[in-house]
Amino acid sequence: MINYTTDQYFNILINAKNDYNNLIGLDANGINSNQTLLNNLQSETDVATWVHIMRISAELATLVQGVYQSVITDMQNIITTNGFSGNLQWIQNIALAFQYGDTIKLINNIPTYDTINDANKIIKNCSVQQLDDKVTLKYRGITSDILTTDQQAAFESYIQEVKFPFFYNYLNVPSDKIKLVAKCIINPQASQATIQPLVETAINNYIANISFDSYIYTTYLIDAVKAIPGVFDFWIHDFETRPDSSTAFTPVVDEAVSYAGYFTIDTQFPLSSYITYQNK
Repeated sequence: MINYTTDQYFNILINAKNDYNNLIGLDANGINSNQTLLNNLQSETDVATWVHIMRISAELATLVQGVYQSVITDMQNIITTNGFSGNLQWIQNIALAFQYGDTIKLINNIPTYDTINDANKIIKNCSVQQLDDKVTLKYRGITSDILTTDQQAAFESYIQEVKFPFFYNYLNVPSDKIKLVAKCIINPQASQATIQPLVETAINNYIANISFDSYIYTTYLIDAVKAIPGVFDFWIHDFETRPDSSTAFTPVVDEAVSYAGYFTIDTQFPLSSYITYQNK
């Protein structure tokens, strides 16, 4: 959308007037000068009448433009934040709004609770993917990653009640597992006893704070450890991941995305045993 100032609209009107030979007496030169405008408005000639009408029209066009632009901005924000009825963003927001144990009412296909009770919301993260007419909901719970049988049944019933014409897959599984073998080079003046818990905390924090169903990056993992005072370098010798349901690991070179939507360190390969420390 092209936005014009009041003076630009005014000049458009002046130019339009000049295209008609029978409309005479209004000089476009210098018409944007405030003093010229005031002088003309004090006149009782046809010039004053035309200037007055055109100036009011220009002000009105500017006002309408501002309202229109505001509406466009608001609509874009609503679509970006909430999605529109039936799209993937909307489905994701609907899933996150689920309140276990509460009854919903459908108003214009929008599920509404009499009371918004955050304590009853049990979906912590959710991503939505579509392939043809099939939509996959990938999610984890708040108090427990895996929903109970009753919670799962209630959640599926809720989605089916408000669903649009899609077939739904539900994916709520334990985290993908990470195997990390690395060497940490530390300042000789710093003890391993001091550095080690900081390194393990930094790694676990990085993994825990990855956005749901997003990539884990080797460089960001290294940067998280190297940011610790007393750490000179961090060398990864082996970095692999696997779905919880599989025993086969897949090597990670630069990045990886999880099947479950989130990662944790494999308990068979604890950081305390598979990260070694060496003085610089």
